[in-house]
Amino acid sequence: MKVDDEENCESHVFEGNVVLRTDLGLQGQPRQEWKLAADAAVKLSTRSQKIEHLAAQPGMFINSWRSTSDIAVGENPSLTLPKDNQLVLRLDAARGLQLDEKQRVVRWGDLCVDENSAEDDAWQVESERRPLWKKNALGGRPAIRFDGSTFLVTTPFSLGADVTILSVLQGRTHHLPKRRFGQVLDLNTNPSLILETTRDNHLAAILSSRTLNTRQPRRVLLEVSLPTREAPVVCALTYSHASNRSELYVNAQRVAESQAAAVPVIRTPKYIGRAGRGDAGFVGDVGEILVFNSALSPQQCHDISTDLMTEYGIPRQDREPRVLSGLIPDGEKE
Repeated sequence: MKVDDEENCESHVFEGNVVLRTDLGLQGQPRQEWKLAADAAVKLSTRSQKIEHLAAQPGMFINSWRSTSDIAVGENPSLTLPKDNQLVLRLDAARGLQLDEKQRVVRWGDLCVDENSAEDDAWQVESERRPLWKKNALGGRPAIRFDGSTFLVTTPFSLGADVTILSVLQGRTHHLPKRRFGQVLDLNTNPSLILETTRDNHLAAILSSRTLNTRQPRRVLLEVSLPTREAPVVCALTYSHASNRSELYVNAQRVAESQAAAVPVIRTPKYIGRAGRGDAGFVGDVGEILVFNSALSPQQCHDISTDLMTEYGIPRQDREPRVLSGLIPDGEKE
């Protein structure tokens, strides 16, 4: 379907058969009905009240795509997800994508629709803003490659004050523009929780408050140096306002803790690869993203991270990454 600014409506059929009905008769006429087969189209003009029969035009629509379900991407191990985990978004670069003719992502499909009762798919309808799908990017597995200007936006969904984010990613710091950071995921609330990488090979969790007339105040909750440059990592961020604690994990190890201010419950689209405002786009590859509407336990974060590390061939580390910020010990709080 296509509806323009003047509310003219077109229906084009590419496969199968479609029945098109008017709710109200044109020029006082009774309701009308058309049966359209493949390659047929009809246009209803609001100004002239004319009905025009056309040949279907695929080039007018985002229809030049293929699903990665038809592409051999290797074995896809299952994750050990806890029961009643409140998983609300699961994106995997090996499954559920629609690509245009240049291998760029039109839609990244949410895989947890059965648990979530809604598809929180991530979209990009502007061709120049679509990230690139790479078949063998992270440990021989597929990933979505962002270049700082490309990004995806999910359909709106709600998150509470407790949330967990897991992602498999690899920053491409030598391609990062002069700006300091690139935002992997922005939950797009106010204040918003943001996961980002930095030019100096750090991973950070940011709490950002948006205002219409001023620059965004940003507070670094957690920041840690990543083990090595240009290597995939599994990161996990838990945020619990109920317990006033936020924790950051890298490759199944807890590396930093902080306090957690409130995040409002709000239904919004989420931004992947770029902030809701500004140009702080991520430069690098993302293999998977999981978002839970709960703060998972340390053991749960460890188990899921370990499964993802196995899936992407990420070895266990001999030492923990260097912590750059942490939680104020209980005995030292005012």
